[in-house]
Amino acid sequence: MSVGKVNAGSGASRIDVNRVIKNADGTSGIYKPVNVEEGQSLNRNVSSATSASATEAITPVKAPAPPDKKETPAPPDRISRQMTNADVVEHLIKLQRPVTSENKQTVLAMLQHGLAVSEDNFSLMVRLKNGSSGQANDISTAALVTSKGLSDIPRTVDILSTFLNQSNPLSGQMLSMREAIQSLVSGLKAQEGLLSKGLSIGLASVLADLDRQLKKLSKLATEEGLELFKLSRGNLIKDLTTLSGFLSGLEEKLLNGQSNAKGVQQPLEELQSYISKFVETLVSQAVLSKESQSFQATPTEKFAYWQIPNPLAKGKDIDILIRKDPSKKGLLDPEKTRMVLRLDTPDIGELAINMDIMDQKIWYLFHTDRLSTQRYIAELEKNLKERMEAINYKTMAVRTVKKKLDIKKLLMPVFNLDSISRINAEI
Repeated sequence: MSVGKVNAGSGASRIDVNRVIKNADGTSGIYKPVNVEEGQSLNRNVSSATSASATEAITPVKAPAPPDKKETPAPPDRISRQMTNADVVEHLIKLQRPVTSENKQTVLAMLQHGLAVSEDNFSLMVRLKNGSSGQANDISTAALVTSKGLSDIPRTVDILSTFLNQSNPLSGQMLSMREAIQSLVSGLKAQEGLLSKGLSIGLASVLADLDRQLKKLSKLATEEGLELFKLSRGNLIKDLTTLSGFLSGLEEKLLNGQSNAKGVQQPLEELQSYISKFVETLVSQAVLSKESQSFQATPTEKFAYWQIPNPLAKGKDIDILIRKDPSKKGLLDPEKTRMVLRLDTPDIGELAINMDIMDQKIWYLFHTDRLSTQRYIAELEKNLKERMEAINYKTMAVRTVKKKLDIKKLLMPVFNLDSISRINAEI
């Protein structure tokens, strides 16, 4: 914010308006200040008169009294109070919308995600909630996507809603994809004459490469740690989308209508379906990692988000959240950060680990609702400290709380409505 500066230099000020003043006797008069040229002429006349007759008395001119200062009105009183149901109703009345439970939820979702409550945003929320293909979406997901600047891609709301409510984890999707690849490869070998030799060899090579990539993704978590640098989400999405388009064209132009293509067509269709769902899962993770672009920043921490298969439990995933450095937009600082891991295993149940890292020092906070898991953590605390010291990290604290951690609250940060205040100005 720049502040204007008044220059008090040698130049004379000019006043361009007349001002009404009160004389000493109570009468009113007009005060018209002399401008620069008139002042210089008056000085010359006085100088000449003085030099012509030094003994001539010069009667000084009495300066008029300064004008009375106008009283500055006091600023309006500001009253800050918590937002109430009446305020939500007031928003709807201004928007000329019916005061229904559904419309109230729409207004609240906009407020929680830092969106302006306007007619354009309200109409946008309604459209996104209905979905691009008739799918009913959660209003909070619609507000979240809008706050991230992605409302011009309505399909994003459908994809994210499915991801947040899906029961089929990423690890399960990858397993299904690998099985479909093997079925397709087997079908191509059984019907060698279905495709040209060059096309068949090329397709088999592409499928083998995809299988290798999926195998690597399933081993990102090892005993040595998490190797997230090997997961390039953008490149993987691009490669899978290209492959899906190629398979779709292959099915349409070469396989449809051929009686001997049935053994290949089914695994081909299944593979395309699995690829599509897997891409949507990766896109959802990228959307949740994206910075909010709403008119005011959300008050909680912002995280980058990944989901990878859990090598300790088949068919389970590990959710990984890494806090972004607030001083560097969109960047992660490995020397000063917070990392959250959430995993689910048959032996110890659901476990979330909150790690605060500061210059080779680390603080642990374990979230679990199992007493047996709490005891297990206490028994392994010494071993944990020794292993961290081996890689030059000093463990400062290890604590455990008996409750689950809802990572959706970290991935979808919102304003607490109890902390939102309205300011009334009394004029």
